[in-house]
Amino acid sequence: MSNRYSSQRGFTLVELTIVIVILAILSAYAASRFQGASSFSPYAAQTQAISVIRQIQLARMQSNMPDGEDNPQYQLHITGTCLGSPAACSGNESLSSKVQVDGQDLSFTVTPNVADIQFDLLGRPLPLTPSGNSTTGTQYQITIKAKGNNVESTTVCINSEGFVSGVECQ
Repeated sequence: MSNRYSSQRGFTLVELTIVIVILAILSAYAASRFQGASSFSPYAAQTQAISVIRQIQLARMQSNMPDGEDNPQYQLHITGTCLGSPAACSGNESLSSKVQVDGQDLSFTVTPNVADIQFDLLGRPLPLTPSGNSTTGTQYQITIKAKGNNVESTTVCINSEGFVSGVECQ
């Protein structure tokens, strides 16, 4: 009878310890993923903001309206809680023209402080002011803050020629 049980073996203590350590590492990683937003949220909002701004610029560049006409369809609306088209910020349009990251409380500030940014037919931000022999525009710096356990922020710059980038304005 003892021969029958001698061929059966269980796991060794070392094997069990290795499995428990692997499970602990996996559970720690999974728990960190469910403890709120990651540090990439402001950067996801930054990428989305650049896309929304370029979308509004392109729509304005494809229109044939003269500069100075107040058409909200071609404006970038910026409030403390919304960055996008005026219609999207008021809830009347699809969310593709508004910056929104799931589960995040985002805030937006712009320097210089304006509520709406308009673009000319070349995609440059208005108002354009004469400077010597050339025409130059105003550059805008938008700060995006993700509120949570840690307040993290990033910036988007619209320079005077309409180039939109994820760096601070110079």
